[in-house]
Amino acid sequence: MNPRSSGGRLRACRALIFDFDYTLADSTKGVLECIRFACREMNLPEPAHDAMRATIGHSLAHAFTQLTGKTDPALQQDYRRLFLQHAGEVIVGLTTLYAVTAPTMHILRAAGLRLAIASTKTRSHIEGILAHNGLSECFEVVVGGNDVTLQKPAPEALELARTRLGASAAETIYVGDSIVDAEAAFRAGLGFVAVLTGTTKREEFAAFPSLEILDSVAELPRFW
Repeated sequence: MNPRSSGGRLRACRALIFDFDYTLADSTKGVLECIRFACREMNLPEPAHDAMRATIGHSLAHAFTQLTGKTDPALQQDYRRLFLQHAGEVIVGLTTLYAVTAPTMHILRAAGLRLAIASTKTRSHIEGILAHNGLSECFEVVVGGNDVTLQKPAPEALELARTRLGASAAETIYVGDSIVDAEAAFRAGLGFVAVLTGTTKREEFAAFPSLEILDSVAELPRFW
């Protein structure tokens, strides 16, 4: 995309919606612990570390199939139940916001931008992590995977967050770290900014249009 046109689109933005895992925070320890717990309880072998890490940010049903090759909805539901059971106990304490997240969000809010989160992660877990880190006031809206029927890359979570912000698609940007995020933004009609703090490489984002590909969210304030 033309750098001038992308910069203009960003400067016209009045609302930013963020993915959570690997965009604002590193939840690797907590997610892997929950995967291991669910697999143990289901008498399944522990998946490889990199395979588990690659599922972060995906829906739990998709992650289960990706890790095990099993597509049985009943097994997917058991996995989801066990994962969330353990997540309720450990996920807040084992999730770390990136060092740049809090100062960047405060700068963006001071610039007059309205901020939201749209993630596959359970909303109460996101809200708990934000509260634990004193960042709740920065985000007007949090949409979790339990708030929608269809998970990303379906656009439902992004559209719900945008609607609750009261922003138009033209003035809203979605910021994420994965191809799933890029596709969700495309399907929601939102501009997309990729960050490289996850497992997706720069060249992989070529599958969908990106306004910018940034090393981290710390680079966002230069556009306003």
